[in-house]
Amino acid sequence: INDMRTGAQPAIMTKLLAASTDVITLIGTGLMAYTSLLCMSKVLTMKEVRLCDISEEAMDRFIARFPDAPWKFVKCKSNEEGCRGADVIITVTNANADLVEEPWVKEGGLVMTMGSFRETSFDVVRKADKIAVDQVGQSLHRGNVKELAEMGEITADSFDIIIPDVLAGKMPARTNPDDRIYAQIIGTGMLDVAVGGLLLEKLAQAGVTPAQFDMTR
Repeated sequence: INDMRTGAQPAIMTKLLAASTDVITLIGTGLMAYTSLLCMSKVLTMKEVRLCDISEEAMDRFIARFPDAPWKFVKCKSNEEGCRGADVIITVTNANADLVEEPWVKEGGLVMTMGSFRETSFDVVRKADKIAVDQVGQSLHRGNVKELAEMGEITADSFDIIIPDVLAGKMPARTNPDDRIYAQIIGTGMLDVAVGGLLLEKLAQAGVTPAQFDMTR
């Protein structure tokens, strides 16, 4: 549940926030990147998927998981190569480093970070036209903007787009195709609980008895 819910979030946010999805760049090619691209493939049309990873073998394994992909895979030699000209840039790593620099982000580009630490330079956030988050409180003390929040540069009022409010019809998502949007994806355990509850309801409706486990052993 956690893996697929995590993958669904960038799919939903890309659908709401991207001006175009022709070229997608993934920095990091682990399990979360796989579920992200899998979910994105269900709701988006993509022409090129660029991969950036410190391990070429990891990129090869990733590509092998999509044998019938309708898009072209490109293994990039550097993050800059992967980012320049990309419509959407997604970092899915456990790094604490400037993986994306602000000059690499094109006009109208969308940058999304999914890690628990810093994954872009501060200027990617500072110079974005709009900042989007999935959860305001947690976004201030975890993830890419944590340090900016600690320095007082980012507050709850800094967030222009709050995804749950967009989905509830309380605010718009992207309003200008030329805006550069930075989005932080944090995710919370309550989403896993909600999905788990929905799954139990569907199983009950289907007359299926869920498996039970003794967690005390």
